[in-house]
Amino acid sequence: MDGPANAASTDTAYEALADPLRRETLCLLDRKDDQTITRETLVDSLATLYDPTREQIELGLNHTHLPKLAAAGFIEYDDRSGVIRYRESEFLSAHLDVDIIECKTCAKDEISTEEPLR
Repeated sequence: MDGPANAASTDTAYEALADPLRRETLCLLDRKDDQTITRETLVDSLATLYDPTREQIELGLNHTHLPKLAAAGFIEYDDRSGVIRYRESEFLSAHLDVDIIECKTCAKDEISTEEPLR
């Protein structure tokens, strides 16, 4: 099983999953066919789901959320191009599949499928 190999990496993984914006980022990436998203599209999607301003979300992603997700091995992020790629792992898939990771994207899809994700 790939994913956290020891206690330190397990702590890093769960710390990465502790924040709602980081969980939402993973849910959005997991639901995309190519499992990639641009930073701009991610910011736009998160801004429709959460209260902080677009600028606050972008700042948080750049300085905190994306680096934590990358450190946990959940994403690859190219700062220059702004492309974020989901890195599948059995650890993360297991948590997404059993709905341990709650996100507004999933709840929104259950309520209405009329408006597709960006």
